[in-house]
Amino acid sequence: MTSVRVGMPAKIFVPGEGQPYPSRVEDIRPDRLVLAYPMRQLVPVRLKAGDQVTVEVTGERGVYRLETVVLGRDLGRVPVLVVAAGEWVRHQRRDHFRVALGMAPAAARLLRPGAEGQPVRLLLRDVSGGGLGFVSDRPLQVGDRLEVELSLNGGRPFPAQVEVVWVRPRAGPGGPAARFPFEAGARFVGIDPAKQEAVVKFCLRKQLRQRRPEEA
Repeated sequence: MTSVRVGMPAKIFVPGEGQPYPSRVEDIRPDRLVLAYPMRQLVPVRLKAGDQVTVEVTGERGVYRLETVVLGRDLGRVPVLVVAAGEWVRHQRRDHFRVALGMAPAAARLLRPGAEGQPVRLLLRDVSGGGLGFVSDRPLQVGDRLEVELSLNGGRPFPAQVEVVWVRPRAGPGGPAARFPFEAGARFVGIDPAKQEAVVKFCLRKQLRQRRPEEA
């Protein structure tokens, strides 16, 4: 990968830690990468030379990771972590990028046996290459399948089948919560591969647009 550049947001994964630490690319040299030092509640994470870490960045064509080792650190005025340069590998779980859709309305129909074809009104909260988050006007069950009409950037709608993986009542006494009293998450189980790839690219583009102000 050649698109890593100074100022690019990054994540640092430390073995045994559940969540990555936010960072930033501060300098790039042929044999090393200099990163903003990872912090936990403003306290530097304990790392030393020889420790293994994983660095993740988002490029134009996906997520890339570098499995590397710590070369050193400088906890001076601008704390930095120095890691060894190496080969960036494209991370295949691009479908986990989830972007907000701002409660976009979508038509759907239930595919449950005995209720085949019943209409369901949805407001789409978010989308990823793996599925959808939404609120609905009727109760659903885990395992229910829906055929949803999706549209990206106002383009021509296309059908996608999803399977509900979780559902719960929404909080709130009135307004949209009263008209759409249930929220749920669902995974794609029937979608044209080209359309799913279009969803992935749509999510990546939105992610990159959101990150660019941070890089300025």
